[in-house]
Amino acid sequence: EKDKNYFDATGGGVTLSGGEAALQTEFLNALVRELDQKKIKTSLETNGNFDSAKVGVSLRLFDCIYLDLKAIDRDKHLKLTGIGNDRILSNLGVLSAISRNLVVRYLIVPGQNDSNNDLNLLLDLLKKNNIHKLEVLKFHKFWIEKLSALGRNISEDISAITDEMIDQSYVMAIDFLNENKNRDLVLTKH
Repeated sequence: EKDKNYFDATGGGVTLSGGEAALQTEFLNALVRELDQKKIKTSLETNGNFDSAKVGVSLRLFDCIYLDLKAIDRDKHLKLTGIGNDRILSNLGVLSAISRNLVVRYLIVPGQNDSNNDLNLLLDLLKKNNIHKLEVLKFHKFWIEKLSALGRNISEDISAITDEMIDQSYVMAIDFLNENKNRDLVLTKH
């Protein structure tokens, strides 16, 4: 409440992120309702792997929702993250139906989810769900050392990714998406 004047002056607000905020359903529901009553803008950053029935009403209150997608193909998603994406894609449909401002973010992982087929699947999914905002994220390797320090194994195809591969894959993906996207889709590079 003490920051409300600052938020009003700057157009800012509160972003719920980190881990998966939508898994903390009781806290998320209470907080977003209170912020909404106080007219404080809210955003949610999510990987989409949550129970939409438990947070459904609260999802409508967010001013903006960012949904991170790793891969559209189930097997590729499983390989990249260790889980399937059925629930995530289902929640994408829920979010696209209720969110006032849904932004899909797609991380380009060289050799993993950057083929023309992968990108066509992404574009088809966005079109099917009437999503008009896509942020394309560039892969970074800084997390690889952290996982190694924790004793976690990194697959060879991920650990072998070079900076040159990252740059080349990112540029090619952006070019492909720009050439093939629906004209209503706003594409942002990050």
